[in-house]
Amino acid sequence: MAALISRKSSGTVTERGQSQPPEDLERFIELVNTERLYERELDDPYQALYAALDDPASARFSESVLWIRKCEEIAAKLHPETRAFLGPASDLNQFLVRYKLLESAREVLLGLAARYRSGTIARSSEVPIREARLPVEVPFSVTVNLVVNDKGVLGSSDNPVLRALTGVRADRIRACTICSRIFWAPRVNSECCSEKCRKNYNQRNSRQNRRLRKRKRR
Repeated sequence: MAALISRKSSGTVTERGQSQPPEDLERFIELVNTERLYERELDDPYQALYAALDDPASARFSESVLWIRKCEEIAAKLHPETRAFLGPASDLNQFLVRYKLLESAREVLLGLAARYRSGTIARSSEVPIREARLPVEVPFSVTVNLVVNDKGVLGSSDNPVLRALTGVRADRIRACTICSRIFWAPRVNSECCSEKCRKNYNQRNSRQNRRLRKRKRR
């Protein structure tokens, strides 16, 4: 797992401002955006396997072979960058662990972005991240696997998603106002992920302001 994300950790990011995301987090944001996971969910490999097991035509294959085939079918629908992150479906354990990491990254990033906007990702009584002045608990599910060491003692494995998020500013993880892509806000007033979206955002606000002025004149 140590080689899963080999870029700089969040500890290299300065506390003040944090105009740039840690590279580990940046990669997860890129993967979520590449697969447009801000507007869709990933396919469920377990559901695909159960459907295959119920198909009489699959009876001649072992469960492990079916697992690999279904994961290969899922991977074929993904972008090359995502497939490189997941690794080959033949390495089933690694593939499923990384697939779960991608699902966790989607859930957490979308949740934080929504919480920044409205504060409704958890209980409605909780305030948005950008308005918080005290510690705010943001509940999300992130998979942490248990491992047994050579002495037979249980411990938790390293989780790259959790590691990438620890120590970063929560209010810098946002969804673009125009296209909904997840992005790291370089400034406190950033609302858009790119120059193109920012121009569209400004044009939209300009039209709205003109309509408001016309209504006031009437």
